[in-house]
Amino acid sequence: MTQKTTRMTNYHYEGLPGTLARPVESLTRQIDAEGFSQAMNYALDFLEISTQYVSCYLFVLLQEVELNLEPSQRPLGAIVRKIDTKRSLSFGDWVNDIFNPLVRIAQKEMPGNPLVQSISSVLFHRGNNRLLGGKND
Repeated sequence: MTQKTTRMTNYHYEGLPGTLARPVESLTRQIDAEGFSQAMNYALDFLEISTQYVSCYLFVLLQEVELNLEPSQRPLGAIVRKIDTKRSLSFGDWVNDIFNPLVRIAQKEMPGNPLVQSISSVLFHRGNNRLLGGKND
């Protein structure tokens, strides 16, 4: 990697929690060593971990919002029931059953939240969800 790219990468992951920073560090190390296949694995690790991290963060934010809703209108319980303690969720299960529903709920309940606006602006492109793809992808 060029020095400029390395500086930019270091700047952006410097403040990340360790569970998010380590895959990025490993990714850049593999790119420098031209281990592109392994680098891709670290990129996918980062995507999976960051999706789970943001899901947890949205869940906490939505718990506060949910306190103001009638018990019959509280949507988080359905998401929690998707988590099975007997088996780990695949990334696809996490995206479909946890992350996307949390994003949709957050768009409805917290449309002015900067994180929700940022996720929505990046996640949705021409009416399609980038993580799910579409017919033209």
